[in-house]
Amino acid sequence: MSVSSRPLQTNEAWLKIAAAANKLKIVRSLTAGNKKRTSEAVAILKEAQKSTKRGKYQIFLHDVLLKCGPGGVLVCAVALGQNNVASMNKPNRAALLLRLEKHEGQVPLRDATLQLLATVHNIPKSICTMQSVTNNADCKEEVLARSIYDILPRRQTYQREPTKTPELPSKHAEKKMQTRHNP
Repeated sequence: MSVSSRPLQTNEAWLKIAAAANKLKIVRSLTAGNKKRTSEAVAILKEAQKSTKRGKYQIFLHDVLLKCGPGGVLVCAVALGQNNVASMNKPNRAALLLRLEKHEGQVPLRDATLQLLATVHNIPKSICTMQSVTNNADCKEEVLARSIYDILPRRQTYQREPTKTPELPSKHAEKKMQTRHNP
């Protein structure tokens, strides 16, 4: 396998994101190739995906949008694109998301320039503002659940034992209680 076709590691992806964010802040525009990657990312974010590759990218972009905002989606689309994200293994994608969230100040993904570029290129401001989401009250919890499901390993689920409902007092017990309270 050649060096260029191997999956990205977390540090490599992080460096690409940092370089792209800094370049976009200076240049304040997208190249034709970057526009294509960005419009592809927006389409993948908004539509249901059938392929595994696009599904992985969609979940990653949803998580980035939730944790870093539209500027984060823009930078990740430009820096990484679908192929790089989909080829990363799940632990590396999870580590990258964690790093983006923890070190957001080092790579200012919520920078005004990046936010403006994201708005110009129709990146949604949140998961709940996308047209494909119909129930806004539940959308954040649904996305969080999907995000956590993607990151954490599968665990066996346990069912809770049914709770016992308290028994109502019998007629005899009710009369006893009434006589105690009413002398």
